[in-house]
Amino acid sequence: MKRITLTLISFAIAISFSIAQKPYVLTSGDLEVMGTSTLHDWTSTVKVMAGKAQINIDEQNALAGLTSFTWSCKATDLISEHGSIMDKNSWKALDSDHYPTISYKLKNVEKISPAGGGWELVTVGDLTLHGVTKTIRMNVKATVNANGVITFTGSHAMKMTDYKVTPPTVMLGTLKTGDDLTIKYTISYAFDKNMALK
Repeated sequence: MKRITLTLISFAIAISFSIAQKPYVLTSGDLEVMGTSTLHDWTSTVKVMAGKAQINIDEQNALAGLTSFTWSCKATDLISEHGSIMDKNSWKALDSDHYPTISYKLKNVEKISPAGGGWELVTVGDLTLHGVTKTIRMNVKATVNANGVITFTGSHAMKMTDYKVTPPTVMLGTLKTGDDLTIKYTISYAFDKNMALK
């Protein structure tokens, strides 16, 4: 019995060393919010983002799991291709004075599968927008670059009204935005040496 117990302990220790959980920090991000209107489709883009992650890497340098994963941006950093009038109306619809941040926090990863030199993840997490938090399910692609930076790409279709946002209108109501949105992101995380030393 003691021998079996020692064997199980040794096995558990071996697993803990073969899969190393490491802290990562968001180093670059590109978030797109895509929608429609009565005149044309539109895209607003955020280039400044923040976030952290705890990523499990096995001894073959393969992605074994995510313990935590977050990203966030300022609502007023959403910049439209159609100019400042569209931006101001978007910020007003989001009530950016009271709800300045758009954020995502991972709850769990349901599945990780190797795919095309990277991994496909099925994730469940909380998206917070306009002060409303909804749990969403996303398919995410992860790739490890030569420098060790891990890039995640994903998208999520949603409705403004799900987050109690009234679709904005522009030019005295002659341009009305649709309720449907798609959020698309490409975010890169690098090993956080400072956190690893703590």
